[in-house]
Amino acid sequence: NDFNVTEGGKSINFTYNDNKINLTQKLGLGNHTLIIAYLGNDIYAASNTTITLSIFGNKTMNVPENVSVNDT
Repeated sequence: NDFNVTEGGKSINFTYNDNKINLTQKLGLGNHTLIIAYLGNDIYAASNTTITLSIFGNKTMNVPENVSVNDT
């Protein structure tokens, strides 16, 4: 795929399918600042965005529903 997902400079494992990024790596409780980077290609420039993913003790998460990495 053409993406990277990192937290604090460390890669986060994920899959990419049907325009969705699914994290496959377990993250601990609390807030996680993730950088989603599109690596670019011959048509679209590389870009990135930062999101906050919150994981609560009752096994719920707060995460943006949609994230735009490259609006062009």
